[in-house]
Amino acid sequence: GLDTMLRVNVSPAQLVAQDLVNTVSRIVGKFGLTGMAIGLEITESMLIRDVASTRATLSALTDLGIDIAID
Repeated sequence: GLDTMLRVNVSPAQLVAQDLVNTVSRIVGKFGLTGMAIGLEITESMLIRDVASTRATLSALTDLGIDIAID
């Protein structure tokens, strides 16, 4: 198994992009990773730009097992 986690910084534009969840899901499936092998890092300021959309996106990503870190 994979013992390391790939952490990726997510820009504000990427966080609100409608295809972010599908893109992450496709990458996870393509490389046979579990969601737990990927962590997304976002800044606090990104959370308040579009609260409803951001909450839905983060919820969908965590449903995939993706770790979310807020810096």
